[in-house]
Order: sequence, then structure tokens, then C-alpha cells
Amino acid sequence: MNKPKQLAAILMTAVLAVSLAACNNGGNSANNQPDSGNATTNNEGTPPGNASGVTDPAPADNPILQGTGTYNGAADSHTIEIETPDGPIAFQLGESIDPAVLDQLQEKDPVTFEYQEMAIEGDATAKQRVLTKIEKAESSSVGGTEGGAVRPETTELTLEIEGNKEQKTAKLAHGEGYSLYIFDELFNFDAKSGTLSMKSFPDYKVEIVQFPVDYNLDMLRKEAEAALAKIGEVRELKGDEINSTMRDADLFLLASSNKETKEVIVKDIDGIGYQFNVTMPVGEASDGFGPHAFASLNTIAKE
Repeated sequence: MNKPKQLAAILMTAVLAVSLAACNNGGNSANNQPDSGNATTNNEGTPPGNASGVTDPAPADNPILQGTGTYNGAADSHTIEIETPDGPIAFQLGESIDPAVLDQLQEKDPVTFEYQEMAIEGDATAKQRVLTKIEKAESSSVGGTEGGAVRPETTELTLEIEGNKEQKTAKLAHGEGYSLYIFDELFNFDAKSGTLSMKSFPDYKVEIVQFPVDYNLDMLRKEAEAALAKIGEVRELKGDEINSTMRDADLFLLASSNKETKEVIVKDIDGIGYQFNVTMPVGEASDGFGPHAFASLNTIAKE
């Protein structure tokens, strides 16, 4: 072979070798680079996490809340329902719940429980209640209700203020033959007189009066109308006119003047009649007084 042909062959061989090396390096580079697209997905291409859509709890954002109520039974293998002062509520069973404890519960058993409220992904307003502890209430001569069921020292109550619902912690207080939960940062409760009043504005108050089982509602109505007529025109409120926590009242009368509003509410609770005589002077405090007071009165239980 002459020199020009030898030189051409050498050049072609070098070019071919370089091309093959480039191809090999390109393929290896694609395989060795981190796959950022797969770093947050599982084998099915979905992000890892809780399949139920509930975000992982953080201690600061999901405090342990306490409650009391009546066990209504299991809705399915991971959900139970408890009748609370705010009505029936469904709870998801947390990992700490012992199935043996649930097996021992019967419908209508009084229970104390603890739970967390967790946000649901994709819905900023919705929350899921996850039960972390539940026990059948035991008999006790102190701080109990009729039948011996123990009421926890604190509970979470739902308030409705200007159409918005929120939860606040309330503390157990004892009256003459009954107990109720009060917002002790806002209220004083005089057990002897049965009076719930605001600490900052004591003229905002509710007098709690008990009646025997066979009380006469018509007679109570006439007496209340006569007393309220001294304030102004007497109106009977019904349906949506009444705060949601008091809509099951047997009687709700109201009279107002330019100085104050008075209400007389009669409600049957566990077979006992209660009359709530509400006084609200005209002022800004009345906006928060009514919802807080009604939420407390709705928790009354006979002892």
C-alpha cells in the first residue's frame, strides 16, 4: 500500500474509534445521572405518603384534644361514632387504639377519649379527627354524672360566632346537682346561685334554675312573658333565629330595650327542666357572650 492510502486508512480508523467512544459515554451518562423525576415517586408513579390524603401530624400543629360522650358503635373497621355535646362525630381509629378496648364497649356506654385534628390535603377547611385514646367512663363519686360516668376536667366545645365555627377548651364546673363546662378565661360561675357571668363585664350573665321533671311549660311561659314585658315587646324565637346550640329548647323568649336584652330559655336535659334567664346589656361584649354562654349551657348534665 502506498503512503497516501495508508494515511487515509489510519485517519478513518481514528475517527471511527472516537465516534464509538462518544456513543458509549453518552449512554453511560444517561444511566448514571440522578433521576430527579423519580426521586419523589414510587413504582406506580405516585408520590409517596398517606393514601388517605391526611397530612402527617406535627406536635405543634396537632395537639391532643379531650372529649366525653356516648359510644354509638363502629361505622366500619376503621371508623367509630361518638355522641358528644356537639352532636354525633365520626372518628378515625389511630394506630395507638387497642382493638380489645373497642371489643369491650357496648352501644350507649359513656366514654372519655383523646384525639387529634389533622388537615386533609386539597381542602384547607376540612379536618379529620383521629382517635388516639378511648376508655369506658368509670364510676366515681366526685366529678361524675348520673350513673357514675366521669366527665373529664376539660373538653373542646364548638362555638358558632357570626356564622363561623371554632373550637375552644372549656373547664368542668359543678353546680347544685349538675355540672357544665365553662370558658374559665371569660366566665365566673357561682355554684350556689347558679349564675354564669363574664369576668370583665359581670352584668352579662345567665341565671340557671332547675325544675322538677313534671314542670308545666305553659305556666313557665306566662311567668316569663310577664317578667319580660317590663323590658319591652316579647318575642318568641324559633328555628334559624336561635343560636344552633339552643335550637332544641322548648321555649325561647326575648325582649329588648335601649339598655339591655333579656332572654328566657327553657330546655329539657336528661328529664330535668332548666330555665336560663339571660341578661345582656347593650354593648360590644354581647357579640361574644351569647355564643360562649350557650355553648356552656348546652353541656349541662345531671349529677
